[in-house]
Amino acid sequence: MTATLASYSVVLTYSAMAVYVIAFIAFALDMAKRAGNVAAGGTTAAAPSATAPAEHWPLYTLDAADE
Repeated sequence: MTATLASYSVVLTYSAMAVYVIAFIAFALDMAKRAGNVAAGGTTAAAPSATAPAEHWPLYTLDAADE
């Protein structure tokens, strides 16, 4: 019984490792694709706008009373 559980544990551990490797490769490929789009002059959905309205910057200012 213990040998069976040990073999199941090893199989599940290796399966989890394979899933993480596949997910990491997919993530790396997606990031490379997004970096290629930005380098080519395109934009991504997650990229912030470079023309943000002026009222959003700076987020905090010091007044004379705050000093």
